[in-house]
Amino acid sequence: MQQAIRLAGFFAAHGVWCVADGEDLIPIYAFEDAAGERKMVRYASERVEDAVAEARTRLSANPDQARHAVLVHDGLLTLPSGRTDSLILSVRDFAGDIALTLAVPYRNAAHPLDGRWVCDAEVSGRGSDERVVARAEGDYEGSALELTRIGLAVRVRELDAKGAAKSMSEFCGVNGTLDGWYFQSPPPKP
Repeated sequence: MQQAIRLAGFFAAHGVWCVADGEDLIPIYAFEDAAGERKMVRYASERVEDAVAEARTRLSANPDQARHAVLVHDGLLTLPSGRTDSLILSVRDFAGDIALTLAVPYRNAAHPLDGRWVCDAEVSGRGSDERVVARAEGDYEGSALELTRIGLAVRVRELDAKGAAKSMSEFCGVNGTLDGWYFQSPPPKP
């Protein structure tokens, strides 16, 4: 079983690498053949459920005469804190006829609406009462935040060194941005 767990750990790490930037995980079927060689097959389908079902069939049938195999796919796990994205690993040790299912919870970087990324900008700048361009201290050639007051709102844009809008944030984690409209809100009532 130890070799099966090593195989599962290797492909779990590969799965984490795949989802680290917010990409969807194409289900992975990996196995170690009789010669000890590792092989991997991806199962792509219009519906991920169909791909997982096809890979599970292969895992059950073992047409490759594998010594160990693992199926890694994306799923949801219910924890005390709620449901969370997880990599689901179905591990088989065919020699010992042992099966094991593991879950590796992770925070999906592609879901900024539920607070799974953080922005941090320590900048200063000068300008008028209506517009300020702020940069990190000493970084006069790098990215900037442009703050423009329009009525009661402030429009924030991330700019590159040439003053053009940036497509990727230097101040936030994957898929995060400070770009947007900010409005004053009243303090909460006690």
